[in-house]
Amino acid sequence: MFKKLMNHVIILVLISVPSVVFSAEVNFHGLKTGMKQKEVIQYLQLDKLMSHDKREYSSLYRDKDDTQIMHDLITEGIGQRNLEEICKHKDFTNKKFSKVYLDFTQDKILWRISVSFYIPSDTLEKIALKKAIKKYFSGREIKEESTSSQYGTSHYYIVTMVDNKISDKAIEKHVKSFIKEM
Repeated sequence: MFKKLMNHVIILVLISVPSVVFSAEVNFHGLKTGMKQKEVIQYLQLDKLMSHDKREYSSLYRDKDDTQIMHDLITEGIGQRNLEEICKHKDFTNKKFSKVYLDFTQDKILWRISVSFYIPSDTLEKIALKKAIKKYFSGREIKEESTSSQYGTSHYYIVTMVDNKISDKAIEKHVKSFIKEM
């Protein structure tokens, strides 16, 4: 009787374990979910990019402090070319992606990494790129997006990787805050 009860308790415990326990840490060339924003800035050497942009585009950044500039860099996406040429980051040299977008929780913890890839106009290259992305980012959803500017329209594949454990914890923190304010 006791053994049957114990097996039942074990089964109930296994069933009640939230699925977030099984969410895996996301890793993209050393950039990992769970890193603090300061660690990400240091790892990507974004201070070099910020200094470059302040110097090259001084009129755009004249009225912004370093915190605002860094926020803009992170939210607008960090180009592979900038990581390679300006930051001289060895982990991002000769990579195919266009930009990496980072999202942080209210506690400044990296919870989502999105990567964009410029879609080539050649049909066979487009098919090959999508297959390569599917293989490299196995199980991740790939979306197509377009952006238009005065120079024309560009098409991208976007892969988004989320650490559910971190996002669920951040959401719960927001829920508690909202309930407190109701």
